[in-house]
Amino acid sequence: MNEGKFLFIGSTDKQIGKTFLAVGLAGALKKRGYKVGYFKPLGQRLMTLENGEIVEEDAYSIKRILGLKDKLETISPIFYHVELLHKTLTSDVVDALKKKILETGKEIAEGKDLVIAEGLDVLWTGLAIDLSIWHLANMFNSPLISLTHYTPLKVFDNVVLIREAAEKFKTEYLGAVIMGVTPEKDERFREYYFTILESGKYKILGVMPGVREIIPITPKELVEAIDAKILVGEDALDKPIEEFLIGAMTPESALRYLRVTTNKALITGGDRTDILLAALETPTSAIILTGNLQPDHHVLLKAEERNIPLLLTPYDTYLTMKKIEETGYTIKFLSEAKLQRIINEVEKRINVEEIIEKMGLQKEGGGN
Repeated sequence: MNEGKFLFIGSTDKQIGKTFLAVGLAGALKKRGYKVGYFKPLGQRLMTLENGEIVEEDAYSIKRILGLKDKLETISPIFYHVELLHKTLTSDVVDALKKKILETGKEIAEGKDLVIAEGLDVLWTGLAIDLSIWHLANMFNSPLISLTHYTPLKVFDNVVLIREAAEKFKTEYLGAVIMGVTPEKDERFREYYFTILESGKYKILGVMPGVREIIPITPKELVEAIDAKILVGEDALDKPIEEFLIGAMTPESALRYLRVTTNKALITGGDRTDILLAALETPTSAIILTGNLQPDHHVLLKAEERNIPLLLTPYDTYLTMKKIEETGYTIKFLSEAKLQRIINEVEKRINVEEIIEKMGLQKEGGGN
């Protein structure tokens, strides 16, 4: 396309941090004076506003965060769901969808130096109907950055797989960002990571910690995520939570984990008085009581004494954790302070200048 350039971001894992990376990279580029847009041609996450309007969550949130003037229906023109998939598989509508995506993409690109675009949840979603990220990137003649989660046995297999898939689809591949590891904290990774980088066999743009480590969730955010009632600790809701522990074990077993895990939230039933009292004797950011089970008064008194929030949720343990994962780490909770932390991590750990060079952007941006 002539107006503006596109850079697509995809991943090998769901909820790995694509949108957070998009925001961080956009912020880093805006700091350098570039006009940056955001495009999510196929949205997957809906949210209802207070006025009853239904919007694509990432599009709505990023429009607010980046101060974009584009319309929501242009930022994310199509909602990808089962009915659309069925219709696409049984009817000849793909060309019409592609036409709409190209038209809205052209609107987004107008006046921008770069448009950062997201594919569907993983790289191969939409493959059967020619709407995977490979197809979308090729539609816009766009390079691709991939995210892959750090697992010692699989991470570089994933990088090679993406590189070879890019060759198959004839998509320009800028490289991978490995998520969920901090080299200075992981000696084994540090040893072979730099050896692999020096070999030149892999395209790696950078390594990022997990989203939880960059911007820990707080009890305050959990209240909305799990529809919780605050029993104790209303003035301690801004403590960071980096780990979640499920209290489905004996007190003796639980205590071993509780003692060595700081900045944690314990998820358990309000009737597990033994576990709750043990947790309250260790560094704890919050306790989540599931199933609307009220705790013993000794637990309430101890939590008040230690100023540890007790959050009472109607959901069972499984659904509570699911809601935290799905809702607690979405972009809609991003404050200005958290945005700046993400931008700082992107600038520190990803080769932004290499991306600028490979995208052919001018050294000096055009301003905001």
